[in-house]
Amino acid sequence: MYTVCMSQTERVFEIDRRIRETGAFTIRQIVEKFEVSERQVKRDIEYMRERMKLPIVWDPAVHVYGYERPSALLAYSSEKTLIFLSLLRSIMENRDMIPLIDDDILQYIKESLSPAYRDINERIHYFSAVSETPDYSSFSKVCEAMVHSHRVELLYTNMQQVGSRRQVEPLNLINYSGKWYVIAYDLSKGELRKFLLSRIEEITILKETIEERDLGVELEAYLTVGFGIFSGSNVRRGVFEIYPPASYSMKHQLWHKDQKIETFLDDRGRECVRLEIPITHTQELVGKLLSYGELARPVSPQDLVDEWKARIQKMIKLI
Repeated sequence: MYTVCMSQTERVFEIDRRIRETGAFTIRQIVEKFEVSERQVKRDIEYMRERMKLPIVWDPAVHVYGYERPSALLAYSSEKTLIFLSLLRSIMENRDMIPLIDDDILQYIKESLSPAYRDINERIHYFSAVSETPDYSSFSKVCEAMVHSHRVELLYTNMQQVGSRRQVEPLNLINYSGKWYVIAYDLSKGELRKFLLSRIEEITILKETIEERDLGVELEAYLTVGFGIFSGSNVRRGVFEIYPPASYSMKHQLWHKDQKIETFLDDRGRECVRLEIPITHTQELVGKLLSYGELARPVSPQDLVDEWKARIQKMIKLI
């Protein structure tokens, strides 16, 4: 199945590439390159039209296919594939993953690249600043509980190093900034909570099953509505400024899908950036801003500004 899917992906990329580079393609070109039937290529064209909504049309005057109008859907597909390949190679460098990803898989993906891009793919690198190897025993039990829809009991240690026992209903496992979290319905709190996998000291699968709570919309909001991993229902707009030279690259960064960004000039005529993003908690954003040192400053809300100042005062005491 994987080979079949990748073969079609290769043909779709090749068709799109030929249109972008030469303006058109013929069925015979694809048949000869991939050694498939004309019927298969026609099915690929229909797939691109119906499923991908690409504007492929037949030009009877010159007997070729092309795009009726420009389409950005597959723009930079080779570049995106290069990034994906570099990500897979970085995963393979983790010896725990070596048995799961082999050279054959990488080769299938490489074949979707043009020959020129295949030659440079190993010169594209993907490095993660922080990576946490999960406790596979805990990870496995959470997965088992989700598969069979069972509650679990956790012995969990929070940031203040205080341990507690929690009965929760695990719903999602997510990796954020290299760390693994369990998103679960906490029965004692009566709400969604997140638990850092590395802080779970013990986990026991219980006989009780997970109740149907219709949390789909709430869970989606919990995961995506605010900046960072500290999500919740109290959504506000966090505003902060970034100054040169950090501001020069900030214009091209995506902190949140609902962000608003604008530029302004400081009193020295340098271009600065003001960014507004939805937040539910201030903790992670404050940490991010502090990493910029004197090149970043929060503007609002006031509790964001206050926490930023308080953290700076604590750091001063360490000097």
